[in-house]
Amino acid sequence: MRPTEYRLLTYMALNRDRVLSHQELLDKVWGNDGGSLDSLKWHVSALRDKLEIDPKKPDIIVTFPRVGYRYIRS
Repeated sequence: MRPTEYRLLTYMALNRDRVLSHQELLDKVWGNDGGSLDSLKWHVSALRDKLEIDPKKPDIIVTFPRVGYRYIRS
């Protein structure tokens, strides 16, 4: 797992069951490094490839269009 994926997964897991906005994730995970929405989407996709049974039908990292993502895991 890449370092940014790890930071993203950790932040999402610590805030599970809450919708996290794109901007919040960019601020908390990338900080002053200036991540982009495209970079966020790429890293979420990479995490889904590793975590989801079917990455095309995610049930662990759920997308809320134009808002952000929610991590659902016990």
